[in-house]
Amino acid sequence: MIRGIGVQNGTIFFSGFVNNRGKFRFFECGFRLWGEQEFDYDFQKVGINYLDVYLHHAFYGNAHGIALNDNPNSKLKGVSLNLYVIGGTISKLQGIQELADNKDCFLSLVDSYVGQKCTFENAILTKAGLVGFANEDPSQLKHDVDNAYESIVIEDENGNSMLYDKLDTCRILRWWEKDGL
Repeated sequence: MIRGIGVQNGTIFFSGFVNNRGKFRFFECGFRLWGEQEFDYDFQKVGINYLDVYLHHAFYGNAHGIALNDNPNSKLKGVSLNLYVIGGTISKLQGIQELADNKDCFLSLVDSYVGQKCTFENAILTKAGLVGFANEDPSQLKHDVDNAYESIVIEDENGNSMLYDKLDTCRILRWWEKDGL
């Protein structure tokens, strides 16, 4: 399909879900950079920051001279947490930026603010933030995510948690096994 429409350069991603029976279903495809903003993770793992490629190409018409990581770590594993929230007004938002002090944290981004009204009127829930961790050891990643969930507080005006859902962190331990679903 990609070759058939004549694409030669760019970034294409495919997203999907796996149901309880292990069946994969596509959710979306994009001809752009992906929303997880894992550029630092990619730099550590494969040696290139795709955002740098796009920016350099936009300014200079090529990707010559971008920084490359001469020692990428192909064994690196990563977890990104999109912190979506349910409806309400954010009255307390803390803990996301503080996670940047964790040596495994490659991304700590706050997308919302105290006083923000979040509704269910959009197709996608409001994202309050995004954090990402990278390590070779899945058990350390599990620990990092457990710690993140303990640290992050996103509450409405009544003191109720607004976090939409949490990953079952025990699943992290199985992701890189052959049948880790």
